[in-house]
Formats: sequence, structure tokens, C-alpha cells
Amino acid sequence: MKKRTWMIYAAAAGILAVMPAGQMSEAAGLNVQAAVVEQGQMQLSYPKLYAETQNATQKMNEDIQRQLAPMQADYAAGRLQALHVTYKVTYSDAQKVSIIMHTYWVRQGSSLMEYKDMGLVYNKITGDRLALGDVLKQIPTASQIQQKLAQGPFKAYDAEGEHSLFYFKQGDAVKTVSSDFILTQKGEVCLIYNPYVFEGMARPVYVVLKEENVKA
Repeated sequence: MKKRTWMIYAAAAGILAVMPAGQMSEAAGLNVQAAVVEQGQMQLSYPKLYAETQNATQKMNEDIQRQLAPMQADYAAGRLQALHVTYKVTYSDAQKVSIIMHTYWVRQGSSLMEYKDMGLVYNKITGDRLALGDVLKQIPTASQIQQKLAQGPFKAYDAEGEHSLFYFKQGDAVKTVSSDFILTQKGEVCLIYNPYVFEGMARPVYVVLKEENVKA
């Protein structure tokens, strides 16, 4: 189970051109270190961020803990029989850092692995988590995303790293604009659509918004 999941996320990581977990950011002002928690079938590897100010450091790390807490509580309560979390830094500059956290779990009494990706984009200086509107001058609509996927400027990738328009040939395949996103190494915005947002997709889908106006 672990090897198969690593292969899936390694393919996705190739698309996003990520930096290795635990590597110090190339831009000044942030150090990223891996924190590891292992307890039975719960294995967590998540980022600990160290900014230039204590306030920014505290805000970012508290937000990361808020993302992890519900899953850890489910495991502690016996609702999950297995829980795994890994992460990658996908982008870093003088002001922003972008991280993707890959999670998968198995519910108690089930043999089915379930997946979810979380995009975490922070302002290094303030420690604030950034929303999509903070990085894009204009957020595209669902229909605009659909159109640009069909025409080619935007790219969609599945968890195996394959680019395919199969899922987007239907005129209404994209019904929402995901608020979950990361930045690629090129600084492009990549929306994360988690399982079953697109019909029949049991793993995350990544939509890279090429040619969009990203704020400086």
C-alpha cells in the first residue's frame, strides 16, 4: 500500500516540479524542516516552518496543525485504521511559500484507500495563509476553466502524472472553481480538485492555470 501510494504521488510531484521535503528554501527568510510522527499505522511527515519573525512562524505552524488535527482525532478515536501524510514544497520566493500535503487513509473495517491533497500557500512575512484571490488578479469562472482546458492553455493532470482531456470533453465537467491550490515551481497557480469532484475520479486532479495573471 505504501509503495503504490508513493509511486502515485511521485508522478504528481514530477508535474509540480517540487523541491525535496525538508530542504531549505532557496529564497531568504524561511527554513522548512520535516516533523515526523509515527504511532502504529499513523505515519505523518509534515512541514515545520521557521520564518524571520516569531509571529509569522507561529501563525503558519498553527495553521498546519489545524489541518492535521481532525485526521489525528479520527485515528485516535478508532475511526481510521491507517493514516499517512507526506508533503512537498512546490514554490518559494522572497514573499511566498507553497506546500502540498498528500494524505491517504483507510477507514476502520474497510480496505479502501481514500485520498486528499491540501494546498498551503503562505505569506512568509506575515504568516498569513493566502487565498486564491490573493495570488490571482482575476479568478476564472468554472466555465472559463472548462473552455481553456478544452482549448489547451490550461493543463489537467491525474495522480499518475498523465495529461488528458478525457474528463473535460463534456461541456459541464468543471462545475466549480476549487479554492484549494498551490503554486508550481514556475509560479503558476495549480488548482487541486480532490476525489469525486470530477465524476469517476477517485484521486486528486491538478489543473494548472497557465497564462493567467498572477500577482507579483
